[in-house]
Amino acid sequence: METINDRVRLVRKDKGLTQQSFGDKIGMKGNSISDIEKGKNSVTEVVIRGICREFNVDEDWLRTGEGDMYIPDDMQYYLHIGRLMKETHPIKRILVDIIDSIQDEDLDRLYKSY
Repeated sequence: METINDRVRLVRKDKGLTQQSFGDKIGMKGNSISDIEKGKNSVTEVVIRGICREFNVDEDWLRTGEGDMYIPDDMQYYLHIGRLMKETHPIKRILVDIIDSIQDEDLDRLYKSY
């Protein structure tokens, strides 16, 4: 039976990352990832949140193995918006306000020039 530790390994391998580079992305050391994958360490809430955030992994799948490994692209957009709605850093809030105030035609021109 597949465990959450096995699913962590599946995500890492699917992304083509070493244990060290995977750990770097979620703020852990490579040997800690190795211990998780071997079942020596449990998968903490912090690790789950880091993996889901950094690799767009579906949290239910990571915890239970049910559903799809990754969150669909359109859902990722809504998750980002949800995180921004809770943002408390003043600069990020200002940037969100600026983006929200830009007219669609200006965005179209910007997109075409990109």
